[in-house]
Amino acid sequence: MLKVDPHNMAIGGVSAGAHLTAILAQRSHALNIPLKLQILTVPATDLTALSADWSLPPSCPYPSYHENAQAPCLPLERVQYFLKYLLGPKMPDPVPAANPAILPPEVELSPIKAAALAGLAPALVSTAEVDMLRDDGEEYARRLQAEGVRVRVKRFRGVPHPFTFMDQALPEAREYIQDCCDALKLVFDRKEF
Repeated sequence: MLKVDPHNMAIGGVSAGAHLTAILAQRSHALNIPLKLQILTVPATDLTALSADWSLPPSCPYPSYHENAQAPCLPLERVQYFLKYLLGPKMPDPVPAANPAILPPEVELSPIKAAALAGLAPALVSTAEVDMLRDDGEEYARRLQAEGVRVRVKRFRGVPHPFTFMDQALPEAREYIQDCCDALKLVFDRKEF
């Protein structure tokens, strides 16, 4: 049987996986499970950025949603498809609780909605310039930093949402992979992140 040292874990994900990682990091903190690092790559952190019918409101708080609504790899239409698949034709009201319910329902849906983020694991946050999710990911990084969480945030210029999978073609993808390796080495060598 595999034995896991609960004091020696890091978690990470890309896109929806980063959304789940942010939630899992908050759940881990709530349950006093220490993490060495959370790697949030092109994360979706605010599923309430769109209107209840999944349309893009003029008042969307993240300019990248408007700037990149027609981006080639993750346009608004694809984001809407994923949200409809996950939550239905409209945002549920009230938001359903997770099972098990560890965080408030709105935080389980949108980790940026947490009342407090202090005490969370250090975070490596990577965003893509040509991505609707760029600004809510960077806002989440700012919130983490403001609440004393050690954060490294980097926007990769000129690349689309799935750039991390393009390491054969894009130097930015290779740089991202090196950033992840360096961050993991630091935290597992017990050095300052």
